[in-house]
Amino acid sequence: MQHALLQIHQNLNVHKHVLFLTYFLKQTGDVPCNVKFIIEGEEEIGSTNLEKYLIHYKDRLQGCDGVIWESGIIDEKGRAIIELGVKGILSVELIAKGPLIDAHSSLAVLIENPAWNLVRALNTLYDNGKILIRDWYKEIKEFTSAELDALANESFDEQEFKKEYGIGKFANDLKDIEEIKRALAGKPTCNIAGIVSGYSGEGAKTVLPSTAMVKLDFRLVPDMIPRKQLERLNNHFKEYRFSDNNIEIKFLDGVPPFRTPIDHPLVKLVEEAAIEVFNTAIISVSSAGTGPMYYFDKVLGTV
Repeated sequence: MQHALLQIHQNLNVHKHVLFLTYFLKQTGDVPCNVKFIIEGEEEIGSTNLEKYLIHYKDRLQGCDGVIWESGIIDEKGRAIIELGVKGILSVELIAKGPLIDAHSSLAVLIENPAWNLVRALNTLYDNGKILIRDWYKEIKEFTSAELDALANESFDEQEFKKEYGIGKFANDLKDIEEIKRALAGKPTCNIAGIVSGYSGEGAKTVLPSTAMVKLDFRLVPDMIPRKQLERLNNHFKEYRFSDNNIEIKFLDGVPPFRTPIDHPLVKLVEEAAIEVFNTAIISVSSAGTGPMYYFDKVLGTV
């Protein structure tokens, strides 16, 4: 490898990477390849400026053989987990509007409650593990046979997971361990992150709220693009005429998914290095979370 690029989005990880290179330089006098760091602090809000940064400094970053994202972990058994990808995300806010001001609940016979309108809208989006928006799954890239083999080798302690989160069963009654692992790595989601409306204090209060709001996030998998999925969500609301009920969609952020090909030479190189240090390593096809890997491939043409 001639040129590596380290992309770091958490300040705690900057220190250990710099220390590693400092130690390497003191011990050997050089590093085996050129290394450039990109440190950014916007990962939790969708890395909104990272693509612009990569485009602006493309000439300085061009030609790297690979990008190593610092998100990999060491599991409880001391094994290095090499994550090859991330899901994308589309985050939106739905705002339902009712009367100009909060009204007395006795007027519910005359005034539509925006919270009910919002509930009806949410009910059309998702049911029994399936997102109901037209063509939502159209561009999904299926796992390759090699990726399925890697997923089969990944570990997942379902009992420990249930214990940690205090749940008795998995969503949609998932039971098969292979299906669970495939869902974590490659199934899109529709999640309600928060709902706000009316009175939520102690005791009763006879309020008919003037607004209701919900924040949603959709996890995306290759090759789903946030803006395209947002367009489908907007079309869904038009089809059901929710705009007639004063429900608006506000785009919050979106990050496309990305998955490094499992047969890429860099994967084997990283795996060999991890085995040398930790004695064992596990290839993880994709994280269930989201990160800005897509932009490096799009702008720099690297993995």
